[in-house]
Amino acid sequence: MTHKWLVEKEEWVGPIRERFGLPVDFFDDFVLLQLGSKTLNIANSDIMLIEKPEPASIGMPFLHIKMASPKLTSAAAMWLGPHCTRSVVKLNTEEANAFLRRETNVIDLQHAQEIGRGYVMVRHGQDVLGLGFLWDGARAGEVESFVPRAWAIGEDASIV
Repeated sequence: MTHKWLVEKEEWVGPIRERFGLPVDFFDDFVLLQLGSKTLNIANSDIMLIEKPEPASIGMPFLHIKMASPKLTSAAAMWLGPHCTRSVVKLNTEEANAFLRRETNVIDLQHAQEIGRGYVMVRHGQDVLGLGFLWDGARAGEVESFVPRAWAIGEDASIV
């Protein structure tokens, strides 16, 4: 039985796999589902899908697709982050605190050029902090924080 929510996976995960250096088979055991117009969810491929009653949610929100450049959800970034081998920005404690306050960090321009403009996985040591966006041009080297407001730390807070 074909389900109306199933989405062709490769067109969405291929660019993510390439950008973040994930293994070729990383998404083999998963399916993508589109239950609404703005987000794709990811679930284990052995999930039992039913037509009725129509589900309100299946799996984990994975990718915001109604954007100029589709963006991983924060949950997906936390899940994928430890597996990424490319497009990773490592921050020291002071920079990590700024990132978690939703402030912009500036990284080494050579490292920024090696990564290239686009989404980056941000880490402090081995800890994944979330998704950022690395700018080029006039904002070259700036890493914009995409930490959700509800997850942000306060002005005086620190991760250590």
